[in-house]
Amino acid sequence: LVIDEIIAEDRTYSFNKTLRVVDPNQSEVTTVYFAEKKVKLIDVKDGTHTYTFGGNNDTSTSAKKSKVAGAIQTNVKTVLNGQNKRVRKLDDIITKLTEDSYSSGDTVTFDVYKKEQKKETHYKKINTESIGHDVYLIAETKELNGKKVKVKIHEKENEFKILKDKEAILPVLVYAKKEDKTTDTEANDWIEIDIKKEKGKKEGGSIILEEESDEVEIGIKKIKLRPKKDKIEKEDEEASKSYEGWAEKLYIRYDESDEGKAEIETRNNETFTTLTKDDTLEKVSYPKKISGPDLINAGEEAVYLLEEYSSANATTADKNNIQWTLFVQGTDTSTSYTTIDTKSKDKLYTYAKMELVDTETTTNAEGVEVVTGGKNKLTIVFDEALKGKKIQIEPFRGAPDLNNKKAYVKITAVHDYKVKEEDTTKLWLQTQCDDSKEGEKEKNFLTGEYFELSANCFCDRNLTEKEVKDIIIKLRKSESSVYSGNNKEKLFWKSNCNLPQSEKTFKKFTEQLNNVFTEYNINTCKRRMHFLAQVYHETDRFRTTKEYATSASYAPYFGRGLMQLTWKINYKRYKSYSGKDCIADNEIIANNLENAFDSAGWFWKQGKGLSVGVTWSAPSSAPSYVTSKKPNYNKTTISYTEGTTTKKYGTVNLNLIADDDYVDVISYLVNGGSNGLTERQDYLTELKKIFEYEIKCKNKK
Repeated sequence: LVIDEIIAEDRTYSFNKTLRVVDPNQSEVTTVYFAEKKVKLIDVKDGTHTYTFGGNNDTSTSAKKSKVAGAIQTNVKTVLNGQNKRVRKLDDIITKLTEDSYSSGDTVTFDVYKKEQKKETHYKKINTESIGHDVYLIAETKELNGKKVKVKIHEKENEFKILKDKEAILPVLVYAKKEDKTTDTEANDWIEIDIKKEKGKKEGGSIILEEESDEVEIGIKKIKLRPKKDKIEKEDEEASKSYEGWAEKLYIRYDESDEGKAEIETRNNETFTTLTKDDTLEKVSYPKKISGPDLINAGEEAVYLLEEYSSANATTADKNNIQWTLFVQGTDTSTSYTTIDTKSKDKLYTYAKMELVDTETTTNAEGVEVVTGGKNKLTIVFDEALKGKKIQIEPFRGAPDLNNKKAYVKITAVHDYKVKEEDTTKLWLQTQCDDSKEGEKEKNFLTGEYFELSANCFCDRNLTEKEVKDIIIKLRKSESSVYSGNNKEKLFWKSNCNLPQSEKTFKKFTEQLNNVFTEYNINTCKRRMHFLAQVYHETDRFRTTKEYATSASYAPYFGRGLMQLTWKINYKRYKSYSGKDCIADNEIIANNLENAFDSAGWFWKQGKGLSVGVTWSAPSSAPSYVTSKKPNYNKTTISYTEGTTTKKYGTVNLNLIADDDYVDVISYLVNGGSNGLTERQDYLTELKKIFEYEIKCKNKK
């Protein structure tokens, strides 16, 4: 509606204003959903550039085309800089070199792009996310510009996991602004979303905000999928009240699964096995060396084996007289020293079985069967009351020694029940808008497809800046000598590390870490823990990106980057792969955070140089801690260009070895020896605790 003039009290006023007439019968909330936010930088084409050759150029092979294209890119750089333009990538020139040769005066035309990339903010609809993560509530509307839409989050009826009934509302944390990093505001009622017109468009299930688009009418509210409180404070507390309550409801414990229930039933049907003791026999031999697990989950079978006896002449009769004892460390010996002589004992163990294994039965001259040899074996299932405690298991003759320094005492840490699988719950959204048309003021969304909320682990997602910082600080705290001084929570602060100060932030670190995880398929908790254990050690606990040595036989190709890329051959291979000339300038691996990370990811997936072949197994010269694992993995053959020559090498993807949890084998391939092996093992153990891997990982095998 355009008003040209207004007449009032015999006066005429000019009024050139376009008014928009809103039909209240068209006002509505069209859809509401959960979304993730991604900011993308888009290359903007800005015409073409024609280059004239000044001499003869051979472009008959791929290698020669690359060399000529590189020279062209260098030659036109100054001209394009003056025009605020650039060559996007070398391939844009290479693909235009269609002839086998070019002479002086010949031309080639290729696309050029604006120096500055266009920024696009994408809000993409998602159907699932883990607890504790930031997501966005998106409301798409019609004729509601400047109004408010209110939203509640509910659980699917009759499938309640966290909430108690259909009227209950899932409490979440709500950010005041989309750009906020932290919030402590909990919404357990309506969440208000402001509706406005923004420059953007709808495309392929996403809302894309950009300056050069039409307008879309939307509302965006950033939330965190968790309540404000962290821990369960009392036994009968509603699960919805705390993050811990949510998590407990979204895990299926092993003992609650069908497999676990069947295993428990089998144990319950067994009779307790005890050995035939005869204390009148002469005591010839005593226990000497015992093996067993360092860690075990409550409810899971722990197996202990008596490997050696004090005498090589230990008889089977001697072994029948061996008893087993359990002692809870840190408690009074008189109350916690328990002989394992029944099938179960309250708050200690739910199942026990003692037996002699590997015995030999022969028949003597009189036709009597004689049993010889054998080893004592204890199978025991610890009660969940022992979780978080260390248990000392000791086989003994006479009385237990209770000395944890002896080889025949085994100490095992008991963890919580292992998780058999990750569960999910289904969510839907209820909206209210008083300005909507009649009959549309309250609506329900996602009631057909539902949004799945799952338990939280580190697989298949980006880590947050806070999570990354927590991981690094907890790793440093595991070594008191590392977590000290003014720099204990700083990154890359050593004097030999010349990264720009702007790149020594947890924000930049997190961005590059997520990029590497995505690019090199480091996509499960296990792969990520193994990768972090290695690069944490290689960088001296993320304190430098360059080797401390200043002279070596391989100078100037010192260790640089997160995986300490070393030797000229590896620099050449990475240059060929990445296009980054780390031969002309070695320091770009250490002094550029992106290169420091990317070179590590490249090495992890395809940079370890081996002979060309089908499979890799440990050579006979490898240490026993490697050969004992009997590693056997498929090799990949990598071709690369060195000048005008094409070369090849074999490699193995370290992700595959991480899948098998072989930290010793990975350390051998990364380092070539046992340097820092103990530390790398310790870091992996610590990372498993930080990731709560045994409890939370959805891909745990």
